[in-house]
Amino acid sequence: MIMQQIIPALIKAKKNFKKISKDAVNPYFKSRYATLDAVLDATENALAEKGLTIVQVVEGYTLQTFLYHESGEFLQSNYPLPETTDSQKLGAAITYARRYAICAMLSIIADEDDDGNHSSSTKSTSNKPQKLVQNKVSQNARVSQNERVKKICALLDYPLELARQWLHQNNFTNFNSLSDEVVDGFVRSICWQWASQNGYPVEEFGCVANGSGVEGVKRWRDELIEFSLQQVS
Repeated sequence: MIMQQIIPALIKAKKNFKKISKDAVNPYFKSRYATLDAVLDATENALAEKGLTIVQVVEGYTLQTFLYHESGEFLQSNYPLPETTDSQKLGAAITYARRYAICAMLSIIADEDDDGNHSSSTKSTSNKPQKLVQNKVSQNARVSQNERVKKICALLDYPLELARQWLHQNNFTNFNSLSDEVVDGFVRSICWQWASQNGYPVEEFGCVANGSGVEGVKRWRDELIEFSLQQVS
């Protein structure tokens, strides 16, 4: 589909987005972020003025996000959800996924800018774990997505068979055929399940940056465990 109207409309709408209020605090990392309500409050009116609206539906364990234009053109993204029967945990995951998917669709930032922080390789004098930044690697040095997912599954004790089932349910052949955004979403869902099973707040898995590889997820896990131990000591 040629996007002749929706993209120009979105560009115009973004000029009228309100400043996004960081109205919530991440209790573990003491950083502020915008809730789903704050993101919608900052964007919905500007989108509507340009004939745009966002629709989100859950199909199985996938959140589908659509940005529709009055012309009939639309954009779509899919975000994997954790396969859990706990309705409270699933509800929290859906709320997080909705916020993340909308921000990705509209290319907006709902979390505090972390550019001023030291990199994870620098020893911190603070008790707060450092947020992870995206691993920037050249295309030639990039590890295959299949290998990346396999190692992260092993790291977080996530059954590889469930990863294969997720591929099958979404009509994918393998992770190498998927975009970074889709694989990042799947990795986030694995992180959510690990954090949830170990009693960490749902928002914590959001600190895994887009594109984080095996080492990035390992640092995130270790920092979260270390900080949790500091809180109870």
